[in-house]
Amino acid sequence: MNENQKEKSEWTSLEITKILVGAMTPLLIAYFGFHLNSKADARAEQLDAQAQMRAERIAQFERVTQKRVELWDEVGPRLNDIYAYLMYVGHWKEIDAAHIVKKKREVDKLVYSYQPFFSQEFHRAYSDFMKASFVTFNGMREDAKPNTTVEYRDGQAAELVSGQENPDGVYDAYYGLLETVADDFQLKIERPSKRPIIPSELNHAER
Repeated sequence: MNENQKEKSEWTSLEITKILVGAMTPLLIAYFGFHLNSKADARAEQLDAQAQMRAERIAQFERVTQKRVELWDEVGPRLNDIYAYLMYVGHWKEIDAAHIVKKKREVDKLVYSYQPFFSQEFHRAYSDFMKASFVTFNGMREDAKPNTTVEYRDGQAAELVSGQENPDGVYDAYYGLLETVADDFQLKIERPSKRPIIPSELNHAER
């Protein structure tokens, strides 16, 4: 091969290489662009799915919280009736033992029917309050009996109450329950520094 043929051959190879590189460059750009776009699309879909899951969890949390608020609107006043009666505060003179037992049945039904809506801490505190407030398992067909006497309750039947009082236990359990509810709702409650003094304690102090 003479010098001219050699130069021509090298020139031809160089030109072919340039043509191939020129042709491949757009293809490579298109390939990598498609690959990057695919990854970006997949990432965007993943983020969208995560955002949707978060939105669904938030919506569920809001529904559960709203239901818990509605339940507490039913439970709270009934518990307060029990506390008022046993501690001789508020409207206690307007309440009798039969009324309190009825309130206990109503609130028991709500708490245990909607058990998943209440925390385990709530259920423990609720059980403590009921144990402090009533004597239960009194025999076949016998109702629970409030832990109080009828000494200061005009016209109320002695057989409907336990005949014993438990002011310390009722007070501690009631405010323990309220504090648990406040924690569940991320609220705060301040327990009174002193519990109410019941009539038997006042009379005993005067003697």
